[in-house]
Amino acid sequence: MALRDAETAREEVQKMEETRKQIMEKARLERDSLIQEARAIKDEIVNEARLTAQKEAEKIMLKAREQIDRERKEALAEIRSQVGLLSLEIAGKILKEEMATAEKQQQVLEKYIKNVELN
Repeated sequence: MALRDAETAREEVQKMEETRKQIMEKARLERDSLIQEARAIKDEIVNEARLTAQKEAEKIMLKAREQIDRERKEALAEIRSQVGLLSLEIAGKILKEEMATAEKQQQVLEKYIKNVELN
């Protein structure tokens, strides 16, 4: 009877060991599955963050380009305005110099009258 009890106990231990191995394998598979799922979630979060950052950078670049273009147009308009004012000032000085004497005024008038008669 002791031999039978020992054999039964050995079979029980073997079954328990087999059950333990199955439980450990199942736990390992579940752990691997959880790790894989966590990595997938991490990759998704990283990709979303990358896309969001890229979109934000594109918005910032677009705004910067628009502001640069606006400032360039404003600078060109200011330069044109200044050139126009300088041209008028120079023309005024030249005219003043050209028309400084009565003789010069008479010459300019005669020149324009000849041009009108020819046309």
